[in-house]
Formats: sequence, C-alpha cells, structure tokens
Amino acid sequence: MQASDPEAISRSKTLYPAVSYHEDPYDALQGAEAALVCTEWDVFRDLDWERAGKLMARRLVIDGRNLYSPARMRELGF
Repeated sequence: MQASDPEAISRSKTLYPAVSYHEDPYDALQGAEAALVCTEWDVFRDLDWERAGKLMARRLVIDGRNLYSPARMRELGF
C-alpha cells in the first residue's frame, strides 16, 4: 500500500509502518490499482488526473470528498 498526504505522513508512519509514504502524490499513484481520496488538500484537489491515469495500473478513483466532476473523470477514462 502506498500513501501521500503532506500533512499526515510524519504521524501516520508510526501508526502504519508497513505503508510506503510519498511526498509526491504521483509517486504514490505509480502502479496503483485505485486511488482513495479522503482529504480536501489543494495538492489532491488540483491533481492532473490525465497524468495520474497514465501512472496507475487501473483507473479507479474513490472520491471520498466529492472533489472531482464525475463527467470529467469519465472523460478521462476513470
């Protein structure tokens, strides 16, 4: 499992040491089967999903904060 959250990495490492943490969200999406978005930080709100989709093994996004337009995500193949 991979994760990226610039605000929580330092705290999360002690709670979930088996997770691979990345400062850059695109690094965390490399080869990912899915992306679970659970925060509204601008870094996630402004992700380039066209770029992200090329990195992911499967184009599946679970948008837990309703940040993204479903129509736009479908256009991008998610």
